[in-house]
Amino acid sequence: ERSSMMPNRLRLFGGYIAIGALALTMVVLYSSPVDSQTSSLDEAAAAGSVNVDLDFDKNTKASAELALGDQFTVTLASNPTTGYTWEISKASALLKKVDSKYIPTDSQPGLVGGGGKDVYTFKTVGTGPGEIIFSYKRSWEAASLSEATFSFDIK
Repeated sequence: ERSSMMPNRLRLFGGYIAIGALALTMVVLYSSPVDSQTSSLDEAAAAGSVNVDLDFDKNTKASAELALGDQFTVTLASNPTTGYTWEISKASALLKKVDSKYIPTDSQPGLVGGGGKDVYTFKTVGTGPGEIIFSYKRSWEAASLSEATFSFDIK
């Protein structure tokens, strides 16, 4: 009786491996960056709000002119299920971080391994040129996979 249970356990173990492989495949397929849209940041600044969309692949640099007291957001395509997260590696003293949050992609709610975006909100507290550099990396690794830079001039 004990030997007849062994093939069932092997089948069950094989099923777990197949499910794991499927989950890993879905993570790889859906870990591509969220498409970002390019807009005229200077026009948005003139309207009183700036929203900067960056990612870790094609759209890694942006710049704008800002005014003292402006509040703006930087949105970065992200997929923390891969172990990678955005960190601020360099920030100008002319800025104050107001908020940061992760927002999963709406188009695939509940999808295991689905991506989303990190949204950082800043307020300008001084005048002059500066930049923020974000690193996309795993916390246990020294090197980053990518960097995204937002340069600005606060008037």
